[in-house]
Amino acid sequence: MPINHVVQANLTAGTLPTAQHSFEIFNIGTGKSITLLELVERLKHEFPEFNAGITFLPARNGDIKKSHADCSKFITIAQEDWFK
Repeated sequence: MPINHVVQANLTAGTLPTAQHSFEIFNIGTGKSITLLELVERLKHEFPEFNAGITFLPARNGDIKKSHADCSKFITIAQEDWFK
């Protein structure tokens, strides 16, 4: 998701009527998950001078195997076509 979409989503959330949406939390994201290795590869592409190694360790109890942002609440309330 481009950073300008994240900024616009936050600005939009900040302008919602406070009487109806005071102190609500909205997830902002693509709604799609990526693996940790995909994230590392994207970061390495953006910051080629940072070349730290990766150490694989066994999974621990409580580790999240898969996650993604559910943005349906923001989409429903904000009615922003660019975000859908």
